[in-house]
Amino acid sequence: MTRPSYPKPKNDSRGGSSPDISGVISKIERVNNLSEIDIEEIAKENGIAEQVVIALKKSRKPLNPTQLRKFFDTIIRIKEKTTGKNWDSARVDFHMLRPNLAYARGRDTISKEFYDFCNVCMNKVETKNEEQTIKNYARFVELMEAVVAYSKFYDKERV
Repeated sequence: MTRPSYPKPKNDSRGGSSPDISGVISKIERVNNLSEIDIEEIAKENGIAEQVVIALKKSRKPLNPTQLRKFFDTIIRIKEKTTGKNWDSARVDFHMLRPNLAYARGRDTISKEFYDFCNVCMNKVETKNEEQTIKNYARFVELMEAVVAYSKFYDKERV
């Protein structure tokens, strides 16, 4: 499937200045719940996911597709535990994501920017309200799914 022809985003690697992931991180830090971020804002062209991928592809330590896929697979397994159940069934695995990310960061298999991005997103997932936590986690999954998709696209485009 070919990508539709859209106007080039201002921060696109194909001609504009490089986007800065700190702007995306700041935006996420300002919300109380991750689910407050509209899916369109995440998935649209030059939206949050695409900005993150472009920034990560241009960072000192480009985003490794294998590491991203490994992290995303774990996220999906956790999501399956929340389907029709409560948050407690997934809570331990969710909290183990952070040390796994730290381990990958310590081994220099992921960039500091990716670690920071995931960390700030994860900080916006768990709340005192279980229903809200599950909504936040679902939005986290959607965000990471969009990051994986744009990452695959930019692997082909060779940013």
